[in-house]
Amino acid sequence: MNYLAQFQAVFNQELKSVAKITQIINDNQYWGETNHIAVKLYGKGYAVGQTVFYNVKTGEILETAPDLDMVELVV
Repeated sequence: MNYLAQFQAVFNQELKSVAKITQIINDNQYWGETNHIAVKLYGKGYAVGQTVFYNVKTGEILETAPDLDMVELVV
C-alpha cells in the first residue's frame, strides 16, 4: 500500500464547477457567472450565453455543460 500515492491523489483531484459565459475578453479569456459571482475563465471557441464546466483552481474551461437552470442549495 503506497500511502504517499493515496495522499497525493486526494489533493490532486480536479475541482469542477459550472458557469455561464457572460463576456468575451479576448481570444482565450472570458468572464463567467456562477451563483451571482463573476469568475475569469480561460479556453478557446466559446460564446456568450454558453454554460461550461471549468476547473476551480485554474479557471480553465473543461467542456460545455448542459444548459439547465442553476440552483444553489444551502446545506
